[in-house]
This record gives sequence, structure tokens and C-alpha cells, in this order.
Amino acid sequence: MKSSETSLSQQRYSFLLWLIQVLFVWCCITVVIWLSLNPKHPVFKVADVYVHPAADHVCNSTLTQVHEVTQNRTPAIIILNLKISNPNKRIGYIYDGIYVGLYYEDRMIIGTSSLPGFYQGHRNSSIGREVQVNIEEQYLGGILGKSFDMRVYLKTKLRYKIFGFKTKHHMKGFEAYVGIGSDGRMLGEDVKMHQRQGFTILNLTTKSKLRSG
Repeated sequence: MKSSETSLSQQRYSFLLWLIQVLFVWCCITVVIWLSLNPKHPVFKVADVYVHPAADHVCNSTLTQVHEVTQNRTPAIIILNLKISNPNKRIGYIYDGIYVGLYYEDRMIIGTSSLPGFYQGHRNSSIGREVQVNIEEQYLGGILGKSFDMRVYLKTKLRYKIFGFKTKHHMKGFEAYVGIGSDGRMLGEDVKMHQRQGFTILNLTTKSKLRSG
């Protein structure tokens, strides 16, 4: 009787030991695969920017023209073209959404917008997305028909998709400085956005205003 109990205990011990070994090996393989893949964050570039005045607005801004835009409720917009690249070979991105903020002189926010979530596979190495940002009415006089530097900031929450498995969410922030000419066009070619941590988009109720004139 004791012999059978001892044999049963040994079998249970052997099974548990085997299970622990399997789990340990599996964990090691997972870590090795993760480290070997070394997922990279997406690459964002500002491909083009155009400050588009309202239909009844010309480039040289005056208080009268700003008033007309306000009355007709046709605010000017900034059209932002983004180029999004995936540098990974076997890893895709699942974006929950992309939030964009545009700033004037690194302090005052011009406007915000967002893109809906989408999936970017490793085969879609580069895709384009257009963002339209309404310019806050009180800022028209400081932007339209003038040259200025604009900071483009975006924030996104994404997951990596590896061999069909999805990782936890990762918050990423990127920014770039873009020169805008008096014709409302971006100066220069593509501008690569750099990763930025711990930065949030300001609230549109900020008390700062652009100076008109």
C-alpha cells in the first residue's frame, strides 16, 4: 500500500516538474523572440501643410475680413498630410486613434483634430493620412498671410501585433517644427517627427491669443 502511494506521489512530482520545465522553456523562448524582434515605434513625417483660407477670405488678413469669416461661419483650416511608416518586418500596429495638436510660436494652440483607429501591417510599410484642423477664429489674424513656425504634435495609443498576438497598449507622442510661408505652404520637404514623452495636448480654452496685425 505504501509502495503504491509512494509511486503515485513520484508520478505527480515528475509531472509538476515537467510542467514547470515546459513553462520555463516557453517563457525563455517568448523572451528571446521578443528581444530578437525588438519592435520599433512607427515613423511619422509631415509631408505637406497648407493653410487654407475660407472661401471669402484673402491672404492679407484684416479685422474686417476676420469679422466676415466669423459671420459666415466658414473658418479657415490647416490641411496636414502625414506619412506613417512601419520599419518592422514582422510586426504590425493597431492604432486606437491619432490626436493632433498644432501650436504657434511653441506656446499657443491653433487647433486640434484626430484620426480614427486603423491597422497598419508590416507589408504596408508607408501610408498617408490627411488631417484637417479648424483654426480658432481668434487666431486668424496671426496666421493668415504671414510666415510663422508651427509645432505639430501628435499622440497615439497603439498595440503591436506579433504573429497574431496583440501586446498591451503603448502611449506614444511625436512632435516636429514646420516652417509656413506667407502663401500658406510648408517650407522645405518632408519633416520627420521625433518621439516625445510626457507631453499632452493643451486645452483649447487657453487664455493665450495670437496677436492680430
